[in-house]
Amino acid sequence: MLQSLGISHRFLFFVGFCVACSSAEKHSSVDSSDTSTPSWWESVETPGDFDTEWAAQWSEIVTPIGVGAILIENLGSGSKIDLAWAQQSAVACFPANQDELFSGPHRFFVMQQEADQALTVRVEPAPGVDISLYTLQQSTESFVLPPETVSAVSCDASLNGAEGDEEELWLWGPNNPYNVIVGVAGVREQDEGRYLLSVTADD
Repeated sequence: MLQSLGISHRFLFFVGFCVACSSAEKHSSVDSSDTSTPSWWESVETPGDFDTEWAAQWSEIVTPIGVGAILIENLGSGSKIDLAWAQQSAVACFPANQDELFSGPHRFFVMQQEADQALTVRVEPAPGVDISLYTLQQSTESFVLPPETVSAVSCDASLNGAEGDEEELWLWGPNNPYNVIVGVAGVREQDEGRYLLSVTADD
């Protein structure tokens, strides 16, 4: 049959060999020994567990996440925002003289924190990518995002300010549950760059 179609076994072997080569090249295109390659480049992503009805109450610009979340994101998917909200006395997230550390695009993630639950939010940028991380705890009835924020139960920021440095924040929710906003922002002129975001619950 193959011969009647003018196709030789040798030709089929060659095509199959080339397809296999192409596939191998695709998976080996990132050299794990290359220091410019993030150690997490092939991580399996998951948003973690969250209540979908709760998530539907947020703006569509946010990404709902939960404990166990592992996401690879890019700063370029966010937007630059006015930073005056962060200096309000009822927010007090970071002072104006540190605005440059949050002057790039902001990307928002939201999650629920149970009462008496401790959470660790960690962001690991790719080499050469400079980012800042901040979190806001607010009432479970509040779905307001920066820059519209006028108050928060607490707001914390990680300010390492060095390219490629991992940023980490620990959140404690004594007695009450909270809505939590996680903000990842570019530093100065850092408008693009990949990073790994993860959320874990502490025992």
